[in-house]
Amino acid sequence: MKRKPNNIRKIASIKGAITKHIKSSMGTVNPRYSLWYCGITNDTERRKAEHNVRKKDIKIEFWKSFNAGTMNDAQIIETEMFSKGMKNMPYKGGANVGSKNVYVFKMTPRGLEGIEDVISILFS
Repeated sequence: MKRKPNNIRKIASIKGAITKHIKSSMGTVNPRYSLWYCGITNDTERRKAEHNVRKKDIKIEFWKSFNAGTMNDAQIIETEMFSKGMKNMPYKGGANVGSKNVYVFKMTPRGLEGIEDVISILFS
């Protein structure tokens, strides 16, 4: 079921800001969204700390969060970023009504584990 946005302008603004953040962080006009993670939360500091603990093989870089105003609008943004190729948890359901913050970060592998890692090191 498609969600009805609460604030279309704010959603568009945040999506644009995320894209701009990714492009400027990577220094390119054609970003590789597959190297980025997008999620929603009610507590950005706690969530960032959780990602740092859970992803021991991934270095979290270029963290940025945006207040979408409502959980519904945050989920719309998250879904649209996922459709561009950004990563997310393999399961849904952790969000609550207070999860109105959208966050993104670049996932940089710690160590070499294949061509994807070599490419990300060379072009990061």
